[in-house]
Amino acid sequence: MAQNGFLNDLLDQLPQILKEANDEKKRDEALEYQRQQTLLNAERLRLERERLEYEINTAKRRDIEAFRSAGFDLLDTNADGEYDLYVLDKTDNGKYEVRGIDRDFNGSIDVFEFDDNEDGVIDRIVSDRDNNGTLEYWLFDNDGDGKWDEAGVDTNGDLLPNIRFPYIAKQ
Repeated sequence: MAQNGFLNDLLDQLPQILKEANDEKKRDEALEYQRQQTLLNAERLRLERERLEYEINTAKRRDIEAFRSAGFDLLDTNADGEYDLYVLDKTDNGKYEVRGIDRDFNGSIDVFEFDDNEDGVIDRIVSDRDNNGTLEYWLFDNDGDGKWDEAGVDTNGDLLPNIRFPYIAKQ
């Protein structure tokens, strides 16, 4: 009789036991689904990173060839295998009128310096001061005294300063 009571209790609990087992199975399935989704997302990110690296390397090769075809000499000043100084001697007199410099060695030119009259004094620069990959901030030495006279900002991406204003040096 005690066994019948035990069996009856077990039979009474059976729907709850089956429900819990089913809930546990569903939870396990949901966790496995989440794991699979995480693995798929990781693979998508890996493939996207590889695609972007390929595009960046392709763009760098195109940029390097464009600079070379424009007459620039490309130098690797820190021997890391990447060009970080682009120089142009337009008059072939040994004086560089244009220098493109990758100051942070990340593969992108951060500043162009121009010595328009070849006197050894930089007459103007355009730089990427905010590290957004766009050269938009200008400084001008209009009188050749080695001090900045004007500043400017390129607001539309055409590499020309749309806004110019007097340069005030920090104290």
